[in-house]
Order: sequence, then structure tokens, then C-alpha cells
Amino acid sequence: MTSKKQLACDRVKTMAGGFLQRGLLEMARKRICQSLSHMLCKPAKPASAARASFA
Repeated sequence: MTSKKQLACDRVKTMAGGFLQRGLLEMARKRICQSLSHMLCKPAKPASAARASFA
């Protein structure tokens, strides 16, 4: 199957920029959802003032 047919099956918009000097194809895909690290990692809760003091 050719690259065009493969990309037509993909639900994400893909743009091909052309070939680089070493023969690699430059491509970009549109992000349709949050990144995996954003979905898996939760921000840390701030420590309370009582627990944060070392006095």
C-alpha cells in the first residue's frame, strides 16, 4: 500500500513537508487530544503551611 493510501486511512490530518537532504520525509500530524504525559501525570498538591514549616 502506498503512503498516500495509508495516510488517507488515518483520521488525523497529516502534512508532508518534503524530503530532507538525507532522504527522510518530513511530516507533521495535527494533535487531536492531550499529550500522554498530560493525561497520566497530575500536578502535585501544594503542601499545607503547617507541614511545610520546619521550625
